[in-house]
Amino acid sequence: MSSTASARCSPATPSRSTGRPTASRAGKRQPVTTAYLKASHRELDEERTTEGDPRHPHTRAVPVEPGKIEEYVLRVYPFAATFLPGHRLVAELSDDEPLADAHNALLPPDAFHLPVGRPVTHKIYRDAAHPSRLVLPFTKREAAEKE
Repeated sequence: MSSTASARCSPATPSRSTGRPTASRAGKRQPVTTAYLKASHRELDEERTTEGDPRHPHTRAVPVEPGKIEEYVLRVYPFAATFLPGHRLVAELSDDEPLADAHNALLPPDAFHLPVGRPVTHKIYRDAAHPSRLVLPFTKREAAEKE
């Protein structure tokens, strides 16, 4: 079995008419960055990997065992965006990403995620034994102005 795990992050701004968060004033999400990883290529190069910058050698495919809990470390590609009060950051996870959609303009050349196989379901675990997380670098405007 093969699968492709992917994540997309999008900010959302509050709607003027409802005050509820929507993706943008036009009602669409604005893609900020992407992260792609073919599940069978989850193996990490431990010597080159650092916090926030995982390195996958892509030298061999390690089959995914159905039902076995595995850790998938995805590199969120660097981006810069201003998030205003009321904005939301949405992380969207999916499997078997289509080859052509509105987000593929953000596809980096080393994405290594051509979709193959049949659709599968991935369950994200968030407990003491499986501490899933999203690591993002944030700066404050005050810090940027001092430099």
